[in-house]
Amino acid sequence: MKVKKLDVRDLEPPQPMVIIAREVEKLGEGEVLEVLGLKPFVNLIPKLEKWGFSYELKEVEEGYLLRIWRK
Repeated sequence: MKVKKLDVRDLEPPQPMVIIAREVEKLGEGEVLEVLGLKPFVNLIPKLEKWGFSYELKEVEEGYLLRIWRK
């Protein structure tokens, strides 16, 4: 499994959403995008579901870790 890591903690809205949307479009079969952010991605998660992606969100010491992959 190929994992791409992305840290959006220093970006101002809407930049994290724009960058994440661009990166998930590039995900191939078996690839995972791991995104580290300061907030729990509440605006992004409904969009991921609508776009047909699976995800896992957990709180970590550095903030929130969102793992995204194709269903």
